[in-house]
Amino acid sequence: MCHPRGGRRQAGQGLVEYTVLLVFVVLVIVANPNIILELVQAVRDAYIAFVDVIAMSWIEVPLP
Repeated sequence: MCHPRGGRRQAGQGLVEYTVLLVFVVLVIVANPNIILELVQAVRDAYIAFVDVIAMSWIEVPLP
């Protein structure tokens, strides 16, 4: 099978990048177990703010 130039090396680099990212995520979760709850709360707050803005879209804002 003929790989494009450097194709095999790029696949190995991707594996290293994903491994480093996975190790970082695991370390963050182990260091602060409440981080998942904080993330869920932040997403919930952002969603509520977004829905509030959409609900107020019926208010007409005059253009200058």
